Amino acid sequence: MVDATRFFARLAALGITPNAISWWGFFATLLCGISLAMGAGDVLPTETGSTQAPVSWWPLAAFVFISLASALDLLDGGLARHLGTSSPYGAMLDSTLDRFGDIAIFVGCSVYFAGHANMTWTLISGLALSGTVMISYVKARGENLTEGLGIGYWQRGERCALLIWSSFAGRVPAALFVLALFPLLTVLRRYLTAKRKLAGEEALSTFEIAALDRAPRWSRLTPPFLTLAVGIAGFVFVAPRLFPFFQAVSDPLGSLLR
Repeated sequence: MVDATRFFARLAALGITPNAISWWGFFATLLCGISLAMGAGDVLPTETGSTQAPVSWWPLAAFVFISLASALDLLDGGLARHLGTSSPYGAMLDSTLDRFGDIAIFVGCSVYFAGHANMTWTLISGLALSGTVMISYVKARGENLTEGLGIGYWQRGERCALLIWSSFAGRVPAALFVLALFPLLTVLRRYLTAKRKLAGEEALSTFEIAALDRAPRWSRLTPPFLTLAVGIAGFVFVAPRLFPFFQAVSDPLGSLLR
C-alpha cells in the first residue's frame, strides 16, 4: 500500500492526471487495433510444426499494446482516488474511451480478415464486437433504471485477459471465436436480471427463470472461476493445433456463398 501511494504521488508530482492516463490507454488500444489489422490471423515466427497461417510478429505487437492499455486502465482510477479527484466526468470519459478501444480492436481484426477475403472470420470478428458492446450497453442502460447488473463471467477484465493471452500465443482467431459466442450469455443474463428487477418475476418464462437461477454466482479468483479461465486459455492455445479452422485458415461461409 505504501509503495502504491508513493508511486501515485510521483505521478501527481509530474503533473500527470487520471484523464491523461485514460487517453494514453486509448491510444495504446488504437495501436493494438492497428497491429491486429496487420496480423490478427498470423502465428508467431516461433511457432513449431507446419501451419497454413501467415507468420509475423504482429500478434506480439498487439500483446504489448493491449497489455500497456490494460495497465493504464488500472492506473487512472488509482491515481484519481489518490488525488481525491474522482468525478462522474472522469468515469464517463474512461468508459467512453474503453468502448472506443474495444471497437478499435475488433475493427482491426475485421480489417485483417476482410483484406484476406475471409468472410467467415470477418463475420466472427463482427459478432465478437457486438457481444462486447452489448455487455456494456445492457449494464449502462439497465442501471439507469435499477442496479446490480455488473454480473456475469465475461466482464471487461476477462475479455482483456483473453485477448492478452491469445495475442501473446499467436492465437487471436481462437479467442475471437470464443468472444463471438460466450459473451452473449452474459448479455442474456444481464437482460433477464434487469427484466426480473423491472418487470417482476411474473414477466419471466419458466425457461428464463431456470436460466437465471442456474447461472453461476461465484466470484473472481474462486476455484470454479479459475478452472473456467484455465479451460478457456487451454482451448485457445490447443484448438488451432488440432483444428486449423480455429487459426482462420479456412473460410466455410465464403466457400458456400461463392
